[in-house]
Amino acid sequence: MKLILHIGTDKTGTTAIQMHVHANREWLLDRSVYVPLTGLGKDNGHSKLLSTLDPEGLSELAKELAGAQASGYNSALLSWEGMSYMSSQEIAKLINTLPLDNVWLLVYLREQADITQTGYLQELKTDGSLLTIEDFQRGALSLRGIRARMHCCSRTRNYARLLQRWMRVIQPGRVIVREFQRDKLVRESVVDDFLSSLGLSPDHHFCKVEHFSNPSLDVESAILLNKFDNNSSARLCRKAMSFSLQSLVDSEGPGTRYFLSPERVSAIRRHYRRSNAAIAGIIGTELSPLFQTPPDCATTDNLSSLSAQVEMRTRKLAALIEIPMLFATKKPHPRPSQGILTTGWGHIDEGAWSLGETSLLRFRLPFWMSTRPRGEVAVFLKGRYTKSNSRTQVKVNGVDFGWQNLSSFSREIRLPASSLGDNQTLEVELRHELQEPPPSPVPGMALSALWLRRIGIQFFHPD
Repeated sequence: MKLILHIGTDKTGTTAIQMHVHANREWLLDRSVYVPLTGLGKDNGHSKLLSTLDPEGLSELAKELAGAQASGYNSALLSWEGMSYMSSQEIAKLINTLPLDNVWLLVYLREQADITQTGYLQELKTDGSLLTIEDFQRGALSLRGIRARMHCCSRTRNYARLLQRWMRVIQPGRVIVREFQRDKLVRESVVDDFLSSLGLSPDHHFCKVEHFSNPSLDVESAILLNKFDNNSSARLCRKAMSFSLQSLVDSEGPGTRYFLSPERVSAIRRHYRRSNAAIAGIIGTELSPLFQTPPDCATTDNLSSLSAQVEMRTRKLAALIEIPMLFATKKPHPRPSQGILTTGWGHIDEGAWSLGETSLLRFRLPFWMSTRPRGEVAVFLKGRYTKSNSRTQVKVNGVDFGWQNLSSFSREIRLPASSLGDNQTLEVELRHELQEPPPSPVPGMALSALWLRRIGIQFFHPD
Protein backbone atom coordinates (compact mmCIF):
# COMPACT_ATOMS: atom_id res chain seq x y z
CA MET A 1 0.00 0.00 0.00
CA LYS A 2 1.26 3.45 -0.92
CA LEU A 3 1.35 6.02 1.89
CA ILE A 4 1.08 9.65 0.73
CA LEU A 5 2.26 12.39 3.08
CA HIS A 6 0.76 15.75 2.14
CA ILE A 7 3.10 18.24 3.81
CA GLY A 8 1.75 21.62 2.72
CA THR A 9 3.42 24.20 2.62
CA ASP A 10 1.96 27.41 4.13
CA LYS A 11 -0.63 29.43 2.21
CA THR A 12 -1.14 26.71 -0.42
CA GLY A 13 -4.79 25.87 0.16
CA THR A 14 -4.06 23.23 2.78
CA THR A 15 -7.12 24.03 4.91
CA ALA A 16 -9.44 23.71 1.90
CA ILE A 17 -7.87 20.35 1.04
CA GLN A 18 -8.18 19.07 4.60
CA MET A 19 -11.81 20.17 4.95
CA HIS A 20 -12.68 18.28 1.77
CA VAL A 21 -10.74 15.21 2.87
CA HIS A 22 -12.66 15.15 6.16
CA ALA A 23 -16.03 15.68 4.47
CA ASN A 24 -15.31 13.05 1.79
CA ARG A 25 -13.59 10.37 3.82
CA GLU A 26 -16.16 7.74 2.80
CA TRP A 27 -15.88 8.83 -0.84
CA LEU A 28 -12.10 8.34 -0.64
CA LEU A 29 -12.48 4.97 1.08
CA ASP A 30 -14.77 3.83 -1.75
CA ARG A 31 -11.94 4.67 -4.15
CA SER A 32 -9.35 2.74 -2.15
CA VAL A 33 -7.73 5.76 -0.48
CA TYR A 34 -7.61 5.20 3.26
CA VAL A 35 -7.68 8.26 5.54
CA PRO A 36 -6.66 7.28 9.11
CA LEU A 37 -8.98 8.42 11.88
CA THR A 38 -6.15 8.64 14.40
CA GLY A 39 -5.49 12.35 14.97
CA LEU A 40 -7.83 13.46 12.16
CA GLY A 41 -9.48 16.87 12.47
CA LYS A 42 -12.18 18.41 10.33
CA ASP A 43 -10.09 21.30 9.00
CA ASN A 44 -6.50 20.67 10.09
CA GLY A 45 -5.73 17.19 8.81
CA HIS A 46 -3.73 15.02 11.20
CA SER A 47 -2.14 17.93 13.07
CA LYS A 48 -3.31 16.71 16.48
CA LEU A 49 -1.04 13.68 16.16
CA LEU A 50 1.73 14.89 13.87
CA SER A 51 2.36 18.10 15.80
CA THR A 52 3.29 16.10 18.91
CA LEU A 53 4.41 12.73 17.50
CA ASP A 54 2.93 11.20 20.63
CA PRO A 55 4.26 7.59 20.91
CA GLU A 56 0.85 6.15 21.84
CA GLY A 57 -0.80 7.99 18.98
CA LEU A 58 1.87 6.86 16.52
CA SER A 59 1.44 3.28 17.70
CA GLU A 60 -2.33 3.55 17.15
CA LEU A 61 -1.72 5.03 13.70
CA ALA A 62 0.63 2.19 12.79
CA LYS A 63 -2.02 -0.38 13.77
CA GLU A 64 -4.66 1.45 11.75
CA LEU A 65 -2.44 1.61 8.65
CA ALA A 66 -1.54 -2.07 8.99
CA GLY A 67 -5.23 -2.89 9.13
CA ALA A 68 -5.91 -0.80 6.03
CA GLN A 69 -3.14 -2.58 4.15
CA ALA A 70 -4.51 -5.96 5.18
CA SER A 71 -7.94 -4.85 3.91
CA GLY A 72 -6.51 -4.23 0.47
CA TYR A 73 -6.51 -0.43 0.18
CA ASN A 74 -4.30 0.87 -2.61
CA SER A 75 -3.11 3.97 -0.74
CA ALA A 76 -3.38 5.90 2.51
CA LEU A 77 -3.17 9.62 3.19
CA LEU A 78 -1.77 11.76 6.01
CA SER A 79 -1.97 15.55 5.83
CA TRP A 80 -0.47 18.37 7.89
CA GLU A 81 1.37 21.43 6.60
CA GLY A 82 3.52 21.46 9.71
CA MET A 83 5.39 18.44 8.35
CA SER A 84 7.23 20.89 6.08
CA TYR A 85 8.91 22.30 9.21
CA MET A 86 9.88 18.96 10.75
CA SER A 87 13.52 18.41 11.63
CA SER A 88 15.45 15.43 10.30
CA GLN A 89 15.05 13.71 13.67
CA GLU A 90 11.27 14.23 13.68
CA ILE A 91 10.99 12.97 10.11
CA ALA A 92 12.97 9.85 10.98
CA LYS A 93 10.83 9.24 14.08
CA LEU A 94 7.64 9.45 12.02
CA ILE A 95 8.80 7.27 9.14
CA ASN A 96 10.39 4.64 11.37
CA THR A 97 7.10 4.26 13.27
CA LEU A 98 5.01 3.63 10.17
CA PRO A 99 4.55 0.03 9.02
CA LEU A 100 4.89 0.91 5.30
CA ASP A 101 7.98 1.33 3.14
CA ASN A 102 6.22 2.68 0.03
CA VAL A 103 6.08 6.28 1.26
CA TRP A 104 5.43 9.20 -1.09
CA LEU A 105 5.62 12.94 -0.52
CA LEU A 106 3.11 15.47 -1.91
CA VAL A 107 4.13 19.10 -1.52
CA TYR A 108 2.71 22.37 -2.83
CA LEU A 109 5.17 25.22 -3.28
CA ARG A 110 4.36 28.91 -3.59
CA GLU A 111 6.73 31.37 -5.24
CA GLN A 112 8.95 32.97 -2.61
CA ALA A 113 8.40 36.67 -3.35
CA ASP A 114 4.66 36.04 -3.23
CA ILE A 115 4.63 33.96 -0.04
CA THR A 116 6.99 36.42 1.68
CA GLN A 117 4.24 39.04 1.48
CA THR A 118 1.11 36.93 1.88
CA GLY A 119 2.80 35.00 4.68
CA TYR A 120 3.74 38.20 6.52
CA LEU A 121 0.17 39.52 6.29
CA GLN A 122 -1.16 36.19 7.62
CA GLU A 123 1.35 36.17 10.47
CA LEU A 124 0.50 39.76 11.35
CA LYS A 125 -3.22 38.96 11.35
CA THR A 126 -2.99 35.99 13.70
CA ASP A 127 0.12 36.30 15.87
CA GLY A 128 1.59 39.73 15.24
CA SER A 129 5.07 40.53 13.99
CA LEU A 130 8.05 42.53 15.19
CA LEU A 131 8.43 43.85 11.63
CA THR A 132 6.25 46.56 10.11
CA ILE A 133 5.37 47.47 6.53
CA GLU A 134 7.63 50.48 6.96
CA ASP A 135 10.57 48.20 7.81
CA PHE A 136 10.27 46.46 4.44
CA GLN A 137 10.65 49.84 2.74
CA ARG A 138 13.64 51.02 4.77
CA GLY A 139 17.16 51.24 3.42
CA ALA A 140 19.75 48.56 4.04
CA LEU A 141 21.68 50.67 6.53
CA SER A 142 19.06 50.57 9.30
CA LEU A 143 18.85 47.68 11.74
CA ARG A 144 15.13 47.17 11.15
CA GLY A 145 15.71 47.33 7.40
CA ILE A 146 18.32 44.58 7.72
CA ARG A 147 15.88 42.42 9.69
CA ALA A 148 13.26 42.91 7.00
CA ARG A 149 15.74 41.83 4.30
CA MET A 150 16.61 38.75 6.33
CA HIS A 151 12.90 37.95 6.58
CA CYS A 152 12.66 38.17 2.79
CA CYS A 153 15.37 35.51 2.44
CA SER A 154 14.24 33.16 5.19
CA ARG A 155 15.61 29.63 5.27
CA THR A 156 12.08 28.33 5.83
CA ARG A 157 11.31 29.16 2.19
CA ASN A 158 14.36 27.36 0.83
CA TYR A 159 12.44 24.46 -0.68
CA ALA A 160 15.59 22.60 -1.66
CA ARG A 161 16.62 22.35 2.02
CA LEU A 162 13.12 21.25 2.95
CA LEU A 163 13.15 18.40 0.44
CA GLN A 164 16.73 17.41 1.30
CA ARG A 165 15.60 16.62 4.85
CA TRP A 166 12.84 14.36 3.56
CA MET A 167 14.97 12.66 0.90
CA ARG A 168 17.02 11.01 3.65
CA VAL A 169 14.06 8.67 4.18
CA ILE A 170 12.06 8.98 0.93
CA GLN A 171 13.23 7.06 -2.11
CA PRO A 172 14.09 9.10 -5.24
CA GLY A 173 11.20 9.49 -7.63
CA ARG A 174 8.56 9.32 -4.88
CA VAL A 175 7.98 13.05 -4.52
CA ILE A 176 5.12 14.93 -6.19
CA VAL A 177 5.83 18.66 -6.43
CA ARG A 178 2.95 20.96 -7.36
CA GLU A 179 3.27 24.67 -8.00
CA PHE A 180 0.65 26.65 -6.13
CA GLN A 181 -0.48 29.21 -8.66
CA ARG A 182 -4.07 29.33 -9.86
CA ASP A 183 -3.35 28.87 -13.56
CA LYS A 184 -1.08 25.92 -12.80
CA LEU A 185 -3.71 23.98 -10.84
CA VAL A 186 -6.15 21.47 -12.34
CA ARG A 187 -9.28 23.45 -13.24
CA GLU A 188 -7.71 26.29 -11.23
CA SER A 189 -8.79 24.49 -8.03
CA VAL A 190 -6.37 23.25 -5.39
CA VAL A 191 -8.90 20.59 -4.31
CA ASP A 192 -9.25 19.23 -7.86
CA ASP A 193 -5.48 19.39 -8.26
CA PHE A 194 -4.99 17.46 -5.03
CA LEU A 195 -7.43 14.75 -6.15
CA SER A 196 -5.63 14.57 -9.49
CA SER A 197 -2.38 13.92 -7.61
CA LEU A 198 -4.14 10.93 -6.00
CA GLY A 199 -5.28 9.72 -9.43
CA LEU A 200 -8.87 10.80 -8.77
CA SER A 201 -11.37 13.30 -10.10
CA PRO A 202 -14.47 14.71 -8.34
CA ASP A 203 -17.84 13.39 -9.48
CA HIS A 204 -21.44 14.11 -8.50
CA HIS A 205 -20.97 12.05 -5.30
CA PHE A 206 -18.05 14.23 -4.17
CA CYS A 207 -19.13 16.71 -1.50
CA LYS A 208 -18.02 20.26 -2.16
CA VAL A 209 -17.48 21.97 1.19
CA GLU A 210 -19.23 25.30 1.44
CA HIS A 211 -16.96 28.23 0.81
CA PHE A 212 -15.87 30.20 3.82
CA SER A 213 -14.11 33.53 3.71
CA ASN A 214 -10.68 33.91 5.24
CA PRO A 215 -9.42 37.19 3.82
CA SER A 216 -5.85 38.25 4.32
CA LEU A 217 -5.20 41.73 5.54
CA ASP A 218 -4.48 44.24 2.82
CA VAL A 219 -1.52 46.59 3.16
CA GLU A 220 -3.67 49.46 4.45
CA SER A 221 -5.00 47.27 7.27
CA ALA A 222 -1.52 45.97 8.02
CA ILE A 223 -0.25 49.52 8.45
CA LEU A 224 -3.05 50.23 10.95
CA LEU A 225 -2.36 47.00 12.82
CA ASN A 226 1.35 47.92 12.94
CA LYS A 227 0.40 51.22 14.56
CA PHE A 228 -1.89 49.43 17.01
CA ASP A 229 0.87 46.99 18.03
CA ASN A 230 3.25 49.89 18.66
CA ASN A 231 0.70 51.77 20.78
CA SER A 232 1.03 50.45 24.32
CA SER A 233 -1.94 52.53 25.49
CA ALA A 234 -4.41 51.03 23.01
CA ARG A 235 -7.64 50.17 24.82
CA LEU A 236 -9.11 47.83 22.21
CA CYS A 237 -7.98 44.21 22.45
CA ARG A 238 -5.86 43.00 19.55
CA LYS A 239 -8.29 40.28 18.50
CA ALA A 240 -11.09 42.81 18.22
CA MET A 241 -8.82 45.08 16.17
CA SER A 242 -7.79 42.29 13.81
CA PHE A 243 -11.35 41.00 13.38
CA SER A 244 -12.59 44.53 12.71
CA LEU A 245 -10.02 45.05 9.97
CA GLN A 246 -10.84 41.67 8.42
CA SER A 247 -14.50 42.61 8.47
CA LEU A 248 -13.81 45.85 6.59
CA VAL A 249 -11.67 44.05 4.01
CA ASP A 250 -14.35 41.42 3.53
CA SER A 251 -17.25 43.86 3.19
CA GLU A 252 -15.49 46.46 1.03
CA GLY A 253 -12.99 44.34 -0.86
CA PRO A 254 -9.22 44.38 -0.38
CA GLY A 255 -7.09 47.39 -1.09
CA THR A 256 -3.38 47.10 -1.84
CA ARG A 257 -2.21 43.48 -1.93
CA TYR A 258 1.60 43.78 -2.01
CA PHE A 259 4.18 45.96 -0.32
CA LEU A 260 7.59 44.99 -1.77
CA SER A 261 9.27 47.09 -4.44
CA PRO A 262 10.21 45.61 -7.85
CA GLU A 263 13.87 45.75 -6.79
CA ARG A 264 13.19 43.78 -3.59
CA VAL A 265 11.06 41.20 -5.43
CA SER A 266 13.86 40.71 -7.99
CA ALA A 267 16.39 40.28 -5.19
CA ILE A 268 14.27 37.58 -3.53
CA ARG A 269 13.96 35.67 -6.79
CA ARG A 270 17.71 35.86 -7.40
CA HIS A 271 18.33 34.58 -3.88
CA TYR A 272 16.21 31.43 -4.37
CA ARG A 273 16.91 30.80 -8.07
CA ARG A 274 19.74 28.32 -7.55
CA SER A 275 17.99 26.31 -4.82
CA ASN A 276 14.77 26.14 -6.86
CA ALA A 277 16.71 24.84 -9.84
CA ALA A 278 18.30 22.14 -7.66
CA ILE A 279 14.98 20.59 -6.58
CA ALA A 280 14.64 18.23 -9.55
CA GLY A 281 18.06 16.72 -8.85
CA ILE A 282 17.32 16.39 -5.14
CA ILE A 283 14.06 14.48 -5.56
CA GLY A 284 15.36 12.38 -8.45
CA THR A 285 12.55 12.97 -10.92
CA GLU A 286 11.84 15.13 -13.94
CA LEU A 287 10.33 18.43 -12.98
CA SER A 288 9.30 21.41 -15.07
CA PRO A 289 11.25 24.52 -14.04
CA LEU A 290 9.50 26.10 -11.08
CA PHE A 291 8.08 29.62 -11.14
CA GLN A 292 8.88 30.35 -14.78
CA THR A 293 5.89 32.70 -14.92
CA PRO A 294 5.83 34.08 -11.37
CA PRO A 295 2.95 36.24 -10.17
CA ASP A 296 3.16 39.99 -10.48
CA CYS A 297 3.60 40.78 -6.80
CA ALA A 298 5.67 43.97 -6.79
CA THR A 299 4.35 47.46 -6.10
CA THR A 300 5.57 50.99 -6.60
CA ASP A 301 3.37 52.23 -3.74
CA ASN A 302 5.05 53.49 -0.60
CA LEU A 303 3.70 54.75 2.70
CA SER A 304 3.25 58.27 1.36
CA SER A 305 1.28 57.17 -1.69
CA LEU A 306 -0.98 55.03 0.50
CA SER A 307 -1.71 57.77 3.05
CA ALA A 308 -5.12 58.66 1.60
CA GLN A 309 -6.31 55.03 1.61
CA VAL A 310 -4.97 54.52 5.12
CA GLU A 311 -6.75 57.63 6.35
CA MET A 312 -10.04 56.47 4.84
CA ARG A 313 -9.62 53.04 6.44
CA THR A 314 -8.84 54.76 9.76
CA ARG A 315 -12.12 56.67 9.68
CA LYS A 316 -14.15 53.59 8.84
CA LEU A 317 -12.39 51.59 11.55
CA ALA A 318 -13.06 54.31 14.14
CA ALA A 319 -16.78 54.23 13.32
CA LEU A 320 -16.87 50.43 13.43
CA ILE A 321 -15.18 50.01 16.80
CA GLU A 322 -17.77 52.27 18.37
CA ILE A 323 -19.91 49.12 18.28
CA PRO A 324 -18.46 46.81 20.97
CA MET A 325 -17.44 43.26 20.09
CA LEU A 326 -18.80 40.42 22.19
CA PHE A 327 -16.75 37.22 22.24
CA ALA A 328 -18.12 33.73 22.71
CA THR A 329 -17.52 32.33 26.19
CA LYS A 330 -18.42 29.10 27.97
CA LYS A 331 -20.32 31.12 30.55
CA PRO A 332 -22.25 34.32 29.81
CA HIS A 333 -20.69 37.63 30.76
CA PRO A 334 -21.62 38.53 34.33
CA ARG A 335 -23.20 41.84 33.34
CA PRO A 336 -23.87 43.76 30.12
CA SER A 337 -21.26 46.42 29.42
CA GLN A 338 -22.24 50.05 28.98
CA GLY A 339 -21.25 50.05 25.32
CA ILE A 340 -23.76 47.47 24.09
CA LEU A 341 -26.72 49.16 25.77
CA THR A 342 -28.07 51.57 23.17
CA THR A 343 -31.53 52.87 24.12
CA GLY A 344 -34.17 52.01 26.72
CA TRP A 345 -31.81 51.46 29.63
CA GLY A 346 -31.46 53.30 32.88
CA HIS A 347 -29.54 52.70 36.06
CA ILE A 348 -26.59 50.28 35.69
CA ASP A 349 -24.97 48.50 38.61
CA GLU A 350 -24.57 44.72 38.62
CA GLY A 351 -27.01 44.68 35.76
CA ALA A 352 -29.00 47.11 33.65
CA TRP A 353 -32.55 48.28 34.39
CA SER A 354 -34.87 48.61 31.41
CA LEU A 355 -36.64 51.90 30.79
CA GLY A 356 -40.11 51.96 29.32
CA GLU A 357 -41.56 49.41 26.90
CA THR A 358 -38.56 48.80 24.60
CA SER A 359 -34.84 48.32 25.19
CA LEU A 360 -32.16 47.84 22.55
CA LEU A 361 -28.72 46.21 22.59
CA ARG A 362 -26.21 46.30 19.76
CA PHE A 363 -22.87 44.54 19.47
CA ARG A 364 -20.62 42.83 16.94
CA LEU A 365 -19.38 39.26 16.80
CA PRO A 366 -15.87 38.11 15.86
CA PHE A 367 -15.43 38.06 12.10
CA TRP A 368 -14.77 34.32 11.81
CA MET A 369 -18.29 33.45 12.98
CA SER A 370 -19.78 34.72 9.73
CA THR A 371 -17.35 32.68 7.61
CA ARG A 372 -19.08 29.36 8.35
CA PRO A 373 -22.26 29.40 6.24
CA ARG A 374 -23.97 26.59 8.16
CA GLY A 375 -23.03 27.94 11.56
CA GLU A 376 -25.51 29.24 14.10
CA VAL A 377 -25.19 31.91 16.75
CA ALA A 378 -27.02 31.57 20.07
CA VAL A 379 -27.74 34.60 22.23
CA PHE A 380 -28.19 34.05 25.95
CA LEU A 381 -29.92 36.65 28.10
CA LYS A 382 -30.82 36.39 31.76
CA GLY A 383 -32.39 38.83 34.13
CA ARG A 384 -34.91 39.35 36.88
CA TYR A 385 -38.39 40.72 36.53
CA THR A 386 -40.12 43.25 38.74
CA LYS A 387 -43.53 42.60 40.26
CA SER A 388 -45.80 40.50 38.03
CA ASN A 389 -43.79 40.99 34.81
CA SER A 390 -42.63 37.60 33.61
CA ARG A 391 -41.78 37.68 29.91
CA THR A 392 -40.11 39.69 27.16
CA GLN A 393 -40.60 39.73 23.41
CA VAL A 394 -37.19 39.22 21.78
CA LYS A 395 -36.19 40.21 18.25
CA VAL A 396 -32.67 39.69 16.91
CA ASN A 397 -31.81 41.40 13.62
CA GLY A 398 -35.51 41.60 12.87
CA VAL A 399 -36.21 37.92 13.60
CA ASP A 400 -39.03 37.59 16.12
CA PHE A 401 -38.38 34.90 18.74
CA GLY A 402 -41.66 35.58 20.50
CA TRP A 403 -42.19 36.06 24.19
CA GLN A 404 -39.40 34.64 26.31
CA ASN A 405 -39.02 34.25 30.04
CA LEU A 406 -35.56 35.69 30.60
CA SER A 407 -35.41 34.78 34.26
CA SER A 408 -33.74 31.56 33.05
CA PHE A 409 -31.50 31.14 30.01
CA SER A 410 -33.53 30.52 26.90
CA ARG A 411 -32.26 28.07 24.30
CA GLU A 412 -34.62 29.49 21.69
CA ILE A 413 -32.69 32.59 20.63
CA ARG A 414 -30.60 31.03 17.91
CA LEU A 415 -30.12 32.24 14.34
CA PRO A 416 -27.98 31.36 11.30
CA ALA A 417 -24.59 33.03 11.16
CA SER A 418 -25.44 34.00 7.59
CA SER A 419 -28.13 36.36 8.94
CA LEU A 420 -25.67 38.58 10.78
CA GLY A 421 -25.81 42.23 9.80
CA ASP A 422 -23.09 44.26 8.13
CA ASN A 423 -19.76 43.78 9.88
CA GLN A 424 -21.22 40.91 11.94
CA THR A 425 -23.57 43.17 13.89
CA LEU A 426 -26.40 41.90 16.09
CA GLU A 427 -29.22 44.16 17.21
CA VAL A 428 -31.40 42.81 19.99
CA GLU A 429 -34.77 44.42 20.66
CA LEU A 430 -36.48 43.63 23.95
CA ARG A 431 -40.14 44.58 24.26
CA HIS A 432 -41.36 44.49 27.83
CA GLU A 433 -44.82 43.50 29.01
CA LEU A 434 -45.73 46.03 31.65
CA GLN A 435 -48.74 44.24 33.10
CA GLU A 436 -48.45 46.02 36.38
CA PRO A 437 -46.45 49.23 36.54
CA PRO A 438 -43.82 48.59 39.20
CA PRO A 439 -42.41 51.19 41.49
CA SER A 440 -39.29 52.86 40.16
CA PRO A 441 -36.18 51.15 41.62
CA VAL A 442 -34.35 54.47 41.58
CA PRO A 443 -36.00 57.81 42.35
CA GLY A 444 -36.81 59.67 39.15
CA MET A 445 -36.44 56.58 36.93
CA ALA A 446 -39.17 55.68 34.48
CA LEU A 447 -40.97 52.36 34.67
CA SER A 448 -38.71 49.27 34.71
CA ALA A 449 -39.72 45.72 33.90
CA LEU A 450 -36.45 43.82 33.57
CA TRP A 451 -33.13 43.84 35.35
CA LEU A 452 -30.74 42.35 32.76
CA ARG A 453 -27.86 40.70 34.58
CA ARG A 454 -26.13 38.38 32.09
CA ILE A 455 -25.52 38.23 28.36
CA GLY A 456 -23.50 35.83 26.25
CA ILE A 457 -23.14 34.22 22.84
CA GLN A 458 -22.10 30.80 21.61
CA PHE A 459 -21.33 29.48 18.14
CA PHE A 460 -22.51 26.15 16.79
CA HIS A 461 -21.50 24.36 13.60
CA PRO A 462 -22.98 21.06 12.35
CA ASP A 463 -19.55 19.63 11.57
